[in-house]
Amino acid sequence: MKMLVIEDRGLVLEQIGGILEYEKINTLVDIIPCCNINQAEEEINMHKSDIRLICADLSMDPLGFTDEECYKTEGGILTGWVWLKKIVFSNPELIKTQIIIFTDYINSLEAYIRTNQSEQTLYNRTTPISKGMKDGNIGYENLVQTIKKMLNSGRSN
Repeated sequence: MKMLVIEDRGLVLEQIGGILEYEKINTLVDIIPCCNINQAEEEINMHKSDIRLICADLSMDPLGFTDEECYKTEGGILTGWVWLKKIVFSNPELIKTQIIIFTDYINSLEAYIRTNQSEQTLYNRTTPISKGMKDGNIGYENLVQTIKKMLNSGRSN
């Protein structure tokens, strides 16, 4: 089983890897680290039948998107959402893939969803988790607990 993590700064990837190793969860899942949307698309094309969990940041560089897609990212804040719609939600092979959105911009995404009600069903397929910046440190506890639950649930097998 594989978990794709897409995040452009590397902090989340580094922390998730270390925590999962410490918690011995790394024996349950292989992490596919991606630092941009293009790399993530390539990895999905190679591994889509094995990916059971995707953890995506929202705020990333939209490099590789069309002008229209870039506009929808609202200055890059919703790049992860636009990518999920384009690559993940549109792919029938990924219909059962569990999706975590790990970001500081959940409020921005929820405001966007309120004005684009047609995307509410897609949003409901995700588990949004705030990075919860406190004292300059990202709060990973909720993320790790959610990953553990998803990996241990029947949906991720």
